[in-house]
Amino acid sequence: MKGQKVVKPPTQTRNPVQNVLGSDNWNAIVKLDPKDLTLTTAQIFRGILQINADVSTTLTFPSAAQLIKEWPEIPKAGYSKTFTIRNDGTQPVTIVAGIGGEIDGDSTIAVSSYAAHYRLRFGDVTSGVEAYQIIRE
Repeated sequence: MKGQKVVKPPTQTRNPVQNVLGSDNWNAIVKLDPKDLTLTTAQIFRGILQINADVSTTLTFPSAAQLIKEWPEIPKAGYSKTFTIRNDGTQPVTIVAGIGGEIDGDSTIAVSSYAAHYRLRFGDVTSGVEAYQIIRE
């Protein structure tokens, strides 16, 4: 119609979704040695940890302060990240929280191709009082 203004739909301004190492890249499985060890921030945030425990093994998480320091994209308290630990061995794997962390739920991953799903949730990201929970799902 003559004299009417044509309104164009808005263009999309969101960034495209990218699959980046260190994010939820489920094809990037972290294979752990079957021995007691302290996990790194990079290992945890890859998403899937796999271990073939032939002896009882303990995996210790970093402190809350270390996780926050090494992963500065944590926006605020309440932020969470899911991850899985798969035990393909013959002995159990136990997880232990680092300083400022606590575990809510079973901390033992059973034997024989068993996977346990967890959520790491930050309760406080304030310097000096950093805190997180590891929640079994």
